[in-house]
Amino acid sequence: MQTYTDGHLTDDKSAQNWEDYLKFSNESVSGNGSIEFAGIAKDKGADFVTVKDAPINSETFSEGYTIEILYYLPKDWTNNDKWMGILARQVADTANVKTMDEPELGSTSVAVSNCKEIQYLTVNENDSHEMTSSVWSVAMDKGGQWYHIAITCDDKGNINSFLNGAESFRNFNSSDDGAMKGMFADPEDGRFRVGSSWWKEGSQTLDKFLNGNIETIRISRGELDKSDWLIPNPESLAGDFGTNEEFHLENINNYNFVFIPDTQNTIKFKPDVMDTAINGLINDAQKGNIKAVSHLGDVVENYDSKEQFENSKNTFYKLADSNFQALMIPGNHDYAPEPGFGYNNIEFYSNPNNKPIDLYYKDYYGAGSEFLKKTPYTTADSPSGRSSYMKVRAGSYEYLMIGLSWYDLGRDMEWFENVLKENPENPTIIVAHNIVDCSDTEPSSVELSGVGEYIWPVIKKYDQVFMTVSGHYHGAGNKVYTNDNGNPVITILADYQFSYNGGNGFFKYAEFDESQNKIFLKTYSPYSASLPMNEKTFFDVNYMKGEGNDDILDLNFNERFDFAKKYQPIAKIEDIAKPIVVDEPSKPVVDENWDDYLVNNDNDVKTYPVFVSTDRTSIPKTENVVTENKTEEKVDSTKDYANHWAEEYIQKVLDKNLMDLQDGKFNPNKQSTRIELVKALARIQGVNPKDYNEKIFEDVEAGTEDGGYIAWANKNKFIFGYEDGEFKKDREITREEVAAILNRYVENLNVDRKEFKDIEFKDADEISDWAKDEVKKAVNRGLFEGRDDGTFDGKANITRAEIAKIVVNLLS
Repeated sequence: MQTYTDGHLTDDKSAQNWEDYLKFSNESVSGNGSIEFAGIAKDKGADFVTVKDAPINSETFSEGYTIEILYYLPKDWTNNDKWMGILARQVADTANVKTMDEPELGSTSVAVSNCKEIQYLTVNENDSHEMTSSVWSVAMDKGGQWYHIAITCDDKGNINSFLNGAESFRNFNSSDDGAMKGMFADPEDGRFRVGSSWWKEGSQTLDKFLNGNIETIRISRGELDKSDWLIPNPESLAGDFGTNEEFHLENINNYNFVFIPDTQNTIKFKPDVMDTAINGLINDAQKGNIKAVSHLGDVVENYDSKEQFENSKNTFYKLADSNFQALMIPGNHDYAPEPGFGYNNIEFYSNPNNKPIDLYYKDYYGAGSEFLKKTPYTTADSPSGRSSYMKVRAGSYEYLMIGLSWYDLGRDMEWFENVLKENPENPTIIVAHNIVDCSDTEPSSVELSGVGEYIWPVIKKYDQVFMTVSGHYHGAGNKVYTNDNGNPVITILADYQFSYNGGNGFFKYAEFDESQNKIFLKTYSPYSASLPMNEKTFFDVNYMKGEGNDDILDLNFNERFDFAKKYQPIAKIEDIAKPIVVDEPSKPVVDENWDDYLVNNDNDVKTYPVFVSTDRTSIPKTENVVTENKTEEKVDSTKDYANHWAEEYIQKVLDKNLMDLQDGKFNPNKQSTRIELVKALARIQGVNPKDYNEKIFEDVEAGTEDGGYIAWANKNKFIFGYEDGEFKKDREITREEVAAILNRYVENLNVDRKEFKDIEFKDADEISDWAKDEVKKAVNRGLFEGRDDGTFDGKANITRAEIAKIVVNLLS
C-alpha cells in the first residue's frame, strides 16, 4: 500500500487516515469480498503497487497476455471520476518510454473513460511501436453492479477488449507485423499499480484515485480461452438482458414511430450491422405498421470523413427509396463548432451568426440534398437548411414531426416557433440530437440538458407538442414534464452507441395504442432478429429489456389531443390515402389478414394500468373490442390467478411470453405437461422453433412449433423420449422429473447458478432412488423449493403455477 499527501507519495503513515479511502467490503462476485476505493479526494489517499522484487515487474509477456479485472462500478460514480485509473504499469521516468501516447500515465494504463468505457493503452515489449488508437471496451451502462473486464493480446500483438463477455468494436489489429506484441517493462521500475492514476510531470504527481471496488486482478501469460477466464460466463453479470421474441404489435390497430439513435460507431466500425438493421426495418414496415422513421443525429463518427458519409448513404437512402416517411437530423459528430467554441457551449449554438463547420452533412441530408429530393413530404426551409419537418398520417391523427439542428438553434428558433404556430391541430413530436441527459450511473434517469432547457420555453407554450425524442447521451429512459397548459410532455432518451457492436442495430419503437391509451416504448434490433440462433451471442437479443428499454406510458389520446382534427383510422401502411376529416372517431379499419402479423394474439387482450415505469401490474378488467365488425366481450385473462400465491410469477411469465394462456385463462392449479416445461425453457433461451425441423420422436410432428422446441431440447440433451420412441408431450410431469430436467438444462447450457444450502426433506425416503441426487442438486441450485410442511412431494404432478415460479427463478 502507498499513501499520498498533497498528491505526492509519502512514507509518513500518519500523514492521513488511509482508512478513510480504503476498506474491505462484503460486496463481491464470488462471496469472498473485495476492496473498496473511496475515490473522494484528488490529493490524498492510498493505492497499491507490486513489491520491488516481484517477478512480474520484469515480465514482458512475449507470447501474449490476458488481463482480467473484477470491478464494481458504484452508484455514486460521477463525471468527476472520469479517467480514473484501475491498473497501470509504472516507469521510473517518462523519458524511459518512447512510444506511449501519454507517458505520464506509465507504460500501460487501464482507465475508466468519461463515457464509462474501459480505455487500454500500452507499449509493446520492445518500445518500438506506438498504438495508433486506444482499445476501448463497450460502456459500463449502470452503476451499482459488477463488471468482468478482460483485455487479451495474442502472440502476434492483436489486442481485444471484453466487458461482461461483450467484445469491443474498437480493438487493435496488429496485422502481420506483430507491432504490439508483448508488454514493455521499464528495467528501472516495471511495477504494476492498482487504484490510482498518475500524471507524472517532474515529481510524482497524482491525478486521481479510483472510485469503486476491486475483487480480483489477474494477469496471465498468453491469450486465455474464455473458458479459462476468472468467470467463464461473464455474461451472467449482465442480468436479464433481453429476449428473442419475434417482432410484433401489442394490438392489431397499433402503429409505430421508429427512432434511430446515434449510429456513428456502427457506420464507422460495423457498417454491415446497420445495413442489415435498416433492411430489417424496411421489411417490417407492414408487420409493425411503421408510419415514420427519424434519425436522432450522429449519423457518422467523423464529420470530415466522406467514406463514412458514403457508408451512411448506402444504408439510410434505402429508407427514402422504400417510400418511408423519414427525417434526418445532424448530431455533434456530423458537423463541428467553429474554432474557439466547444460543441456544448450555449454561446455557440444559440448564436444566429455562428458558423458550424459542415463539410458533408448538408450535401447528403440537408436542403437541396438527394435525400430530400427523394422525400418530398419533408420541408427543409429552415434558415440553416439542416432543420426540417414532415407531417405523418397515423391512426386517428395527422402528426407533425420537427427535426432540429443542434448547432443551428439560434438561427432556426424563429422558424421552429413559426412551424408550431402554423400547425396548432397536429400532435407534434420534436426530435433533436440533445434534449435530455441521463444520470451518470442510472442511464434510465433523465433530465433536460442544457440544450433542452434552451428550447423548453418554446415547447411548453405550444400544447400540441406532446413528445420529444433525442440521443447523444449514452442511456435510455423517459420523463414527463408539464407544459403551460398543464398537459404532459413526454421526453425520451435513446442512445446505445457504446454498447455491443456500437449499438447492435437497436432502434427505439414507440408503438401507439389508441384503444388502450398507451404508448409502448420498445428497444428492438432488426439486425439481431436476422441472425440464426446458433450465431447469436448473449448480446444479440431481439428485444432489450429493463427500465428505459421496455416501458409503457399512459396517454389518453382523446383528452391530450382535444385540439386535433380526427381522421378515419388507417390500419396498414399501403392504405394511406387523402385524409377524410370526421367529427367523431370511427371504428378502426381491420384487415382480415392482420392475424398473420401478430406473434401472440393473446397480447391483444392484455390490460395494464400504466405509469411512467416498467411496472405491469394486472388488474381484472372486461371491455368490448371490435373484431371483424363484430362486438364481443374480451375474456378477462387475469381473474383466475388474481390473489393466487403465484400471481407475481404468473404475471412475469406472461409479460415475457414464456408461458401461454389457455382459452383466455392461465389455470394456475392445473397440472402442467412435459411440453409446457420444454416450451418455457426454450423461450427463456430465445429459441426460434423454425430453426429445428428434425423428426425426433414418433408422436411429434416435425416443422411444428412444439416439434421445434422439443428437437432443440433433445439436441441439448436435457429431455429424452420413452422406450416406444414417443415423447408424450401432453403427459403430466412429476416434481422429481422436473428436477432432473432442470439440472440437465443448467449443466448442458452452462446456466450459472450460485449454490444454496442443502435442505433435508421429511419425505426424503419417498423420493425415487434415481431422483434423490437430482432433487438435492436442483434444490441446492435454488431451482426448486419444498412444501411448507417440510416435504418435497417428489412424485406429485407439478402445477402450472409451480412451473411459473421455477421459470422466474431461472431468470434471476
